Amino acid sequence: MDLAGGLAAWLVPSILLFGIITYRWRSVAEDSSLSDYLRGDPVAVLLLTASVGLWLVPAGWFLLVPLFLFGAVARVAVSIEIREGWRTEWKGRAFLVVGLLLGTFLAGFSPVEEPQSPFEWGAPEFTEDPNAMMWPSSSQHTWILSEDELTIIVVTHLRVPGVLNPVFAAEATLAMIESTGADEVRLAQAGEQLPGWFGVDNFVLRTTVDGITHNYGDLDLPYVHKRIHLSLAGDVVAAEMATVAVGEWGGEVHLLTIIKAGENGFDSDPYAEELVIQWLSAQQ
Repeated sequence: MDLAGGLAAWLVPSILLFGIITYRWRSVAEDSSLSDYLRGDPVAVLLLTASVGLWLVPAGWFLLVPLFLFGAVARVAVSIEIREGWRTEWKGRAFLVVGLLLGTFLAGFSPVEEPQSPFEWGAPEFTEDPNAMMWPSSSQHTWILSEDELTIIVVTHLRVPGVLNPVFAAEATLAMIESTGADEVRLAQAGEQLPGWFGVDNFVLRTTVDGITHNYGDLDLPYVHKRIHLSLAGDVVAAEMATVAVGEWGGEVHLLTIIKAGENGFDSDPYAEELVIQWLSAQQ
């Protein structure tokens, strides 16, 4: 991981949240100590503790937010005292939540590590993606290998806001990409290198395999297979692609996408094991 980026992704939300708590303390309870004030606001303590300890939580805020909401609703339903506390403190607590959201958003700009590759791939053809979004931060390199057939390799390092622990990060990222159709944007530059490219409006990805894992040496990685269609007059299967993902500490996910021209590019190596293992070896 990028150490500075990982630390920034952790510290920015926590420092902003602590700053808001300190501001509220000085505004409404300056005569008491900060520790006494925090004892009277368990929500602030819970949010700050979760933010500081986010390294220990698989899926980060994507897991904690539903748990917090469920717990808050359950406690409000059974306790008159807690209902009264929310009635009188909802503005201050909403301020805390907004601050946490803002901090998480800003953390999404934290830098990520530059992609690494094995010696066999040579120098990348592209080291920038003109279609990349400003948020969250990412870095992408593209290699074009022309041996027996056209093979395009895309390595993307992506910041995942609100997550610091690698457990489930790769699976969640692939699921989000699948649900939002983000691959069409991420891989448009690679698609331009395919024979028969007619423009991004005619670039369509159709998933054939999703939600599975495959063993690559010592690692079980989530795996997705798609067909690339270039449609202008009719519907042409121009290539196949396989994507695997690795979660890293600090809120990064590394994506490897291998594109092979034609309809049967993965027949001899269905899970692209040779190239994936080469890539994994270069990360060590």
